[in-house]
Amino acid sequence: MATTEADVLGRYERRLTEKYRFGLHVIIDHMSCLVSLFHRAQTELKSLEALAQKKLPQMLPFLNLVHDKINVVTQATPLFLGYDHLLAYIKILQQEKQSFDPRPQPWNALRLYDTDYQDQFATKVDVFTTLTQELDVHVREFHVQVERHASLLQLLSQKREVTLSLYPELTLHKMTLSNYPPQPTQLGHARHT
Repeated sequence: MATTEADVLGRYERRLTEKYRFGLHVIIDHMSCLVSLFHRAQTELKSLEALAQKKLPQMLPFLNLVHDKINVVTQATPLFLGYDHLLAYIKILQQEKQSFDPRPQPWNALRLYDTDYQDQFATKVDVFTTLTQELDVHVREFHVQVERHASLLQLLSQKREVTLSLYPELTLHKMTLSNYPPQPTQLGHARHT
């Protein structure tokens, strides 16, 4: 059975598409996990803020910082899955993740909790400690996957740059075409449709 050039190219394109899909699926899964983690952190933060305002005001600066850092990280989430975009995001995550850790905080080290609310505070602080540890693991795994699929992500970046570089030319071409009067063949075609 002889294979044509088109058959070979078709198989190659299908394999490439599968590789793209798998690579992007892994990256998107990791980003979804990170977004979910930050959403959980915000939910816990709200309940902890209400408790801290009543019983442990010295915790509020930490909670405000965490709130600000969650906003920074959320706003830094890239909308385009290019290699450089993802590396910049990972760098921000690595810089900011220590801000979420309640363990080195003085109010935690000194156990300044109100005795009536000690269990509630301890539980909430443990949740943040766990979230910090999960974030640490996710960021490391995410970085590994970005490096594993670096060639695909760089290819996507190149394709995006080419598309963006062609956009002004396409816009100019479209504007030029719209300035010409319609051709008689186009008018005849429009009447028949």
